Amino acid sequence: MTSGRRFRVGLAAVTAVGLAVRLVYVLAVKGNEAPRGDALIFFLQGHQLATGHGLVNAALLAFKGISRPVADHPPLFTYYLALLDRLGIRTFLGARLGVAVMG
Repeated sequence: MTSGRRFRVGLAAVTAVGLAVRLVYVLAVKGNEAPRGDALIFFLQGHQLATGHGLVNAALLAFKGISRPVADHPPLFTYYLALLDRLGIRTFLGARLGVAVMG
């Protein structure tokens, strides 16, 4: 086996093990448990972006109905969560699995 092929096989193996560990952790430990802190804010912000609210203060909109634009977090992760939401993945478990695959 050439060194290039060995590297690709090794990289694929490490990637597969990493994905398996992430999926087992999500399914066995976290499940559909409600996220807290930043995880909850990102989840809500992704949903709000997917439903047309833009990048707004997620907690303020979810809990008080006030829509205020924010730039607290870099937007790419929020856009990824919004994409999952648009694809019909709207549960905490679904979002965690989507993030595990992305990672």
